[in-house]
Amino acid sequence: MRTLIWKEWREQRLFFFLAVGLIILIRIVPELIPRHPSIILDIKLYKLYMSYFVLPLLFSLLLGAISFTNEFARNTKSFLLTQPVSTARLFWVKYLSGLIVLTTLIFFTHIVFSIHYREFDFSDIKNMWPAFYLFFPILYSAGCFSSLLLKNALPAIICTPFLLLFGFLIVLPLIVVLFLVNPCMATFILSVFSIVIASFLIFSFTTWQKAITKDGSAIKTVLAIAGLILLFSLASHTTANLVTGYALNKAIRQAKAESIKLTPEEVIPPLVPDKDNAALVYRQAFDLADRLKEKYKTEWEYMPYESKIKIEELTVTQKRNISRIMQDPEFIKLYALIEKAVNIPACRFDINYEDGPAMLQPHLSKIRSLAKLAAAKTFILSWERDNKKAWQYAEFCFHISDSIINEPILISKFVCIATDKIAIDSFQQLLDSPIINAEKYKGIIKAIDSKNRHMTNVLEGELAVFGYWIFKHYNYDGLSSFGSQYRPYRPSRTMMAFLRKPLMQTDYAFYIRTFTRYINYSKNPYFQSKDKLTQWEREISFPDGYTAMSHIISSMLLPSFGRVLVQQARYNANLDTFKLALALKIYQQKHANYPDSLTSLAPEIIPEIPVDPFTGKDYIYRKEGKGFIVYSIGPNEKDDNGIYDTKKNQDDISFKVTN
Repeated sequence: MRTLIWKEWREQRLFFFLAVGLIILIRIVPELIPRHPSIILDIKLYKLYMSYFVLPLLFSLLLGAISFTNEFARNTKSFLLTQPVSTARLFWVKYLSGLIVLTTLIFFTHIVFSIHYREFDFSDIKNMWPAFYLFFPILYSAGCFSSLLLKNALPAIICTPFLLLFGFLIVLPLIVVLFLVNPCMATFILSVFSIVIASFLIFSFTTWQKAITKDGSAIKTVLAIAGLILLFSLASHTTANLVTGYALNKAIRQAKAESIKLTPEEVIPPLVPDKDNAALVYRQAFDLADRLKEKYKTEWEYMPYESKIKIEELTVTQKRNISRIMQDPEFIKLYALIEKAVNIPACRFDINYEDGPAMLQPHLSKIRSLAKLAAAKTFILSWERDNKKAWQYAEFCFHISDSIINEPILISKFVCIATDKIAIDSFQQLLDSPIINAEKYKGIIKAIDSKNRHMTNVLEGELAVFGYWIFKHYNYDGLSSFGSQYRPYRPSRTMMAFLRKPLMQTDYAFYIRTFTRYINYSKNPYFQSKDKLTQWEREISFPDGYTAMSHIISSMLLPSFGRVLVQQARYNANLDTFKLALALKIYQQKHANYPDSLTSLAPEIIPEIPVDPFTGKDYIYRKEGKGFIVYSIGPNEKDDNGIYDTKKNQDDISFKVTN
């Protein structure tokens, strides 16, 4: 054994000392070049690449390619067989001695260049450096295999990259399985590289056995081993596919058992006949609003709610100008169209839901713009002391959101919330007026109670429209272009879709399970679900950033949806504080003063007192001067005295009346 080791050292020492000389030479070359401050970083990068990439790769390739070719070039195989040493021992001595020399040279390279990757700001790559060290044994092993197949150093060097690709392809299905078993990136990379090295070792050992004993064709042996490895790899992949398919079907069954909609057909609103469709009237209003905006560019710069100028900062001249242009027959027609549209019970805009994430919804910004124009009309009429008519336009504004309430898309719900907030703000100035009677207040309370306060339908829409589209079309079928026009069929795309199918199935199952939780949480008050939501998000959070790779699509899509439930609670708080303010105004008209507590409102004015969705306790109410303030303590669950100021982390949701 000792003799064998010394034999390998004698054959490799020339390469070793030449490599050491090359390392030193390449290291001192930059020192001989005159330095200039502008190229210091270039020298550091030169040292980095040489010590961590170029030289280790070169040594791996050369050592692997010459390890076994010497035996064929010198025809020493027959002599070795006459010695009392097994062919297996011969193989392992040759392989390990070359690997030891390679490892020594790599470490020597790092010492001589005296540089470390931490000197560079590669924050996304630093945790991946073990992969670079493991790559060189793979390259060396592939080189050994290549040298045994071709028995000549130069062809072996040229062929090594192709053998690397060959080895990777046959274990690719197994790599997918490993990724499912342990998606932690460090462990996954170690497992994959170990399997690739083991595959090349199996190939090299069996090829060596055939080559040294001249017992049959090495090519046939290689193909047979490759077939066995590929068969095992495919069998593992098939098993994983069956297991993940079962998990996905189970998640689907559980969701359906809870009456959760999973396909676009279940959530897309039904078609509406043109004669009953408010969307057609809204489109006329959109076009007219665009023409008016172009016609009155100057006035639009300070249009209430449409411009960045706060309404309390508008000058008298600006208010008069807005009042003047609103007498334009086209403006009058615009508001008539809004009134007509909100009184049509059905509304459905043309949306290509089949486009998935690429669907366009240009009507949403237009709807919000109409709400702002209705609020602007309310403001101007209130300024002109025509409060009864102003109340009418505020009601129009409050009903505009109903036109898109059935759209199962999250952004549509956010626009609903935004338009309702605009409407509530426009009512604010009118509640200070004593001329609005109780019946008007009760009408708005009834409208508030009819609002869809939950995010359930839009969460189902996100699951059934976007989730279904992404997982079914993009991932399962191997299609990567958005919209209904997909890329032409390609075998490579189909193959990749087949390989990643277990990953996508487990990802989709996780996606469905998570949305099922979110949908169930959305059906309950936020204060009842927030602890469960926090616990669940803690369970699905991935501190190291790599375990999320097993649910890569979900990890990109899901983190924002926990905040959707917070938005739902904020929306409920806005509606509730407004409703309580209306009830308090009714109480005042009936009793000539405001009550000392909210409990006086039920059941005389409203059936029951709503509770703060963030705490489950009563909203905070107190009299202030001639008026009052009623508010929720908001997501931070701290009483900020009804103040909302993000800069100071104050997020109370309040409604205030001064009279």
